[in-house]
Formats: sequence, C-alpha cells, structure tokens
Amino acid sequence: MNASLAFDDQLRTALDRLAQELMRAAADERGRAVKDAADAAAAEVRRQAQTQLTQFREVAQRHADELRRTAEAQIAQLKGALEQTRQAADEQLAAARTQLAAESEARRVAQGEAEAVRQQAAADL
Repeated sequence: MNASLAFDDQLRTALDRLAQELMRAAADERGRAVKDAADAAAAEVRRQAQTQLTQFREVAQRHADELRRTAEAQIAQLKGALEQTRQAADEQLAAARTQLAAESEARRVAQGEAEAVRQQAAADL
C-alpha cells in the first residue's frame, strides 16, 4: 500500500507538473497569438494609412496640376490683354504724333502767312 501511495503521489505530482506545463504553454501561445494579432492589426493600419496617403498625394497632385493649368491660362489671357493694350497705346501714340506734326505744320504755315501779311502791311504803309 505504501508503494501504491507513493505511486499515486508521483502520479499526482507528474500530473500537476504536466498541467502546469500545459497551462504555461497555453498562456505562452495566447501571448503569441495576441502579439501576432496586434502585429497584424498594426500592419493593416499602416497599409490603410499608406493607401490613404497615396490617395491624398494623387489628389493633391491633380489639384496642383489643375491650378497650374488655370494659372497658365490666366497668364496667357493677361499677356494677350497686355499685347492689345500695348498695340492700342502704340496706335494712340502714332495718332498723337501725326496730329502733333499736322498742328506744327499748320502753325508754321499760319506763322508764314502772318509774316507775309505783316510784310505786306509794312510795305503798304
């Protein structure tokens, strides 16, 4: 009986150790599973963030391209308006010079006629 009790004690001790080892192994496995799940979730969050960042960059690039095209179109319009204004100013300047030349010629002719009248009046006296 003593041998039977000793065997039972050894068996219980062995079963207790086995149960503790199984519980420790299960706890380690749960810890690894939790860590793997957290790593997978973090990787998914990073992937989604990278996808969103890529989308934001694409949208920003399209917006920048559209702004550039709009600015280039406005610059072209302004250049056209500036060229028209310059041409109009050149035409007005040419017309003013022509007018000035005509007025100068008319003044010279009038002064010549006035001088002729003066000389005639002096001769008549």
